[in-house]
Amino acid sequence: MAKFLPNWKLEEANVAFTMNKKANYCVDGKDITADLRRLTNQKDVVENVVEGITHEVFHVWMKEKEIENEAESEEALKVKVKFGIIDEGLAVLVSGQLLKDHHRKQGRDYEDYVSASFQAFKEFLKQENYAELEKFNREAFKDMGHAYVVGNEIVKKVLQQI
Repeated sequence: MAKFLPNWKLEEANVAFTMNKKANYCVDGKDITADLRRLTNQKDVVENVVEGITHEVFHVWMKEKEIENEAESEEALKVKVKFGIIDEGLAVLVSGQLLKDHHRKQGRDYEDYVSASFQAFKEFLKQENYAELEKFNREAFKDMGHAYVVGNEIVKKVLQQI
């Protein structure tokens, strides 16, 4: 992480390996959980663990949980989701995860998925219905979905400019 964040410093984080059914990796405050059952299906378990833990440590560093308060308005929810998109994009970059490989393993054409992700994001930005905004928020952040792809593509473009 220091490659991208020269002043990076994490005071404390806890990593637990368990049989958690929520996700391959999840973070709650400073507690990171890795699901051993899901990891046993990975081709390169060690590489996957390094990338996954790094991704979640980045979220701990960003103090993601501080902004997860219930958004009370459409605009507040949009701000929360936009921050989450960039946060996931940066976490993917910092951890060295390859979204293209992930989505190809899922049977998707990555370039088509990038287009679909940006289309979903454009629709999200135009949306005014709170229930629809919440639906996007729930679905776009699952399984390195649209939010991860949009965030990562934006982050890569910004870095190209720098």
